Amino acid sequence: LGYLEYARFYGFSGKIAEAEAQFKKAVEVEPSNIETRESLANFYLEEKQFEKAEQAFMDLAAAQGNSPEGKMQLADFYATVGREDDAINTFNEILKESPEFVRARYRLGEIYLDRKEDEKVTEQVEKLLVINDTDAQALMLRARVKIQQNKAEEAVKDLEDILKKQPSHKNALYYMTQARLALGQVDQARAFIGDLEKYHPTYIYNKLLKVQASFTANENQQALVETNQLLDAVKSANPSPEISGQQLMRLRVQAISARGQAYLALGKINEARTDLQEVLKLSPSSSNAHVNLARVEQVTKNFPAALSLYEKAFSLDKNNFDALSGIVSVFKQQKQFAQAQERIDKALAENSAQKDVAASLHYLKADVFTAENNMAAAESELQKSIELDGEYLPAYSAY
Repeated sequence: LGYLEYARFYGFSGKIAEAEAQFKKAVEVEPSNIETRESLANFYLEEKQFEKAEQAFMDLAAAQGNSPEGKMQLADFYATVGREDDAINTFNEILKESPEFVRARYRLGEIYLDRKEDEKVTEQVEKLLVINDTDAQALMLRARVKIQQNKAEEAVKDLEDILKKQPSHKNALYYMTQARLALGQVDQARAFIGDLEKYHPTYIYNKLLKVQASFTANENQQALVETNQLLDAVKSANPSPEISGQQLMRLRVQAISARGQAYLALGKINEARTDLQEVLKLSPSSSNAHVNLARVEQVTKNFPAALSLYEKAFSLDKNNFDALSGIVSVFKQQKQFAQAQERIDKALAENSAQKDVAASLHYLKADVFTAENNMAAAESELQKSIELDGEYLPAYSAY
C-alpha cells in the first residue's frame, strides 16, 4: 500500500518515471494483489504506453486465473484503445468458456452497437433474454439499437417498461434521456436528467447529458461551459466500482470532442482544431474523430484536408453516413457535382441490398441535384428514397 500511494503521489506530481518505478515495486512486493496490478495497467493506459498496458492487463488476467472477470478487463482495454477486433475475440473467448457470463455479452453488444452492426447486437440481446426475459440491461441494449436506427419512439417503450418497475434505474434514466434528445424533446430530456441528479447525485454522466441537451437546444455557449465542467469532474475523479479508469478515459475523450464541437459552433476555429486534433490522437481508429476534425478543415475551406479526413472516416466505418455526406458536401461546396454523384453511386452499388442505407443515399443524390437546381431529378431521387424506406423522415421533409 505504501508503494502504491507513493506511485500515485508521483503520478499527481507529473513525475512519470518515478511513478512507474513505485508501481512496479508495489507489484513485486505483492504479486497477487489485484488492485496493485490494475493500478499499474491503468497507469500505462493513462500515459498512452499501450504496449506496456497490454502486457499489464494480460498479467492482471493471469493473476486472476484467466477468469472471465480478468479477461473482461483485457477486452475492455482493447476496446478503449480502438482495437475492436481484439476486444471482440477476447469477449468471444470468455463466452465460449462461460456462455452465461452476461457482462461479456453486454459489452460485446455495445461494441457491435458502436460499429452499427445491428443484427449482431440483436443476436446478443436475444441470447440475453433467453437467460433472463426481464433483463433490464438487455432491454436497454435493444432500446439503444432502436435509437441508432432512428426509432426512438420504440426505444422509449422498452425504457418505460424498465422504469415502471425501477423508477430510479440509473442506466434506464440515462438512455431515456438519450431517446428524448433523439426525438428533440429537450424539456422532457432535462426532466429525466433531473431524476438522475435526484437519485444519483454523484453520477458523472449527468454532466455529459447536460452537454448533449444544450447542443440539441442549439445552446452552444452553454454547452461550452458544461463541457469544461465535465472535464473538471473527470480530472478530479478516480476509478471506482461505479466507473473504471478506462471509462473515465473514454469520458474524457468525449468531453474534449464535445468542447471542440462547441468551439466550432461558436466560430472559435483554432480552439476547435486543437481539441479535435487531440481527440484524433487519442482515438486514431475512431471514424467520428476524423469526421469532426474534417468539419473544421471544411469550415476553413481547406478542402483537400477535409476530403482526406472524411475519406479516412468512411474507410474506417462504411456505415458512417456523416462521413459520406461530408465527402459529398466538400464536392458540392466546390461545385464538383459530377464527382459528388459518382461518389454516391459507388456507395449505392455497395449497399444496394440494404434498403434503409440506399434510401439515405438517394436522399443525398437529391441534395446534390437541388444544389445544381435540377429539381426534377431531385424529386425523382426523393421518391426513390421514400419508396425504399417509408420511415426515412429526412426524405419526406426535403420532398
